[in-house]
Amino acid sequence: HGARAIERHQRHEVVDVVGLQLFDQVAHALTFKLEHADAHAALEPETRAVAALASARESFLDLARLLEVVHDSQALVHDLLAPGDGSAPRSEYAPTAATLQATNAGRAPRLARALDDEVAKVQAAAAAQQAKAGADPAASGNSNQPPQDAAAADKAEQDAAQQEAAELQRLELARTYLQAARGALDEARGKTEALAGEAAAQGDALPPTAWKPAADAAKEALDRVDDLRRLFFSVVDHLKELAAEQVTLGDRTEEAAGRAANEPDKDWSDQSGPLSAR
Repeated sequence: HGARAIERHQRHEVVDVVGLQLFDQVAHALTFKLEHADAHAALEPETRAVAALASARESFLDLARLLEVVHDSQALVHDLLAPGDGSAPRSEYAPTAATLQATNAGRAPRLARALDDEVAKVQAAAAAQQAKAGADPAASGNSNQPPQDAAAADKAEQDAAQQEAAELQRLELARTYLQAARGALDEARGKTEALAGEAAAQGDALPPTAWKPAADAAKEALDRVDDLRRLFFSVVDHLKELAAEQVTLGDRTEEAAGRAANEPDKDWSDQSGPLSAR
């Protein structure tokens, strides 16, 4: 109980500090907006306040939710770097992608700490279970429990021990996946920063081929983060992903059908996904 009280106190202190910092930044943003008629000039402090609020929120997310943030942010970077149709200049997207990628790579240490916390929780639960078993008279055979009740208790303890071992194994695998994801995120950060530098120097003259290294690195990082994220999927999460993929497939098929109607002489089967063969 003492340890839990200390932990709650520490969390409350963190909340108080973060809350005061956020209050100061939001108050500054609102004051700046009131004192300056220029809405564009007021946008910067407002943006900083919103960013601070988002960062504070992330500090209280558990591992699974933080993984969702990293995954969604990486998907956004990937979309920004995806090849366009060449109809509009894209150089202005490069610095945005670089900033988002740097922020996402900076979340990796937080992921590592959250993963360590999960490992510590499982290990503490296992130690508590062992201590309970050692202190239980039934464990030493001195209990007056009926044989069937003792057998059921033993079975429950064995099941709990197996679940804890399986969970530790999954978390150790997650550490391996996280190491790969961190390397990919750092690689993508370097590539997007290089792209932003080229975009600043060349502007709209930046050739489409210059985007490929950063786009490939962002895609690799997205894949590695997705590998890690899937380790913590529940059955519901898998069903949600399947439903989203089905919606995307339906949209692609509908789009391909429209194109085929407009250009019937062209083969659009490669645009309609797996349903094209049916």
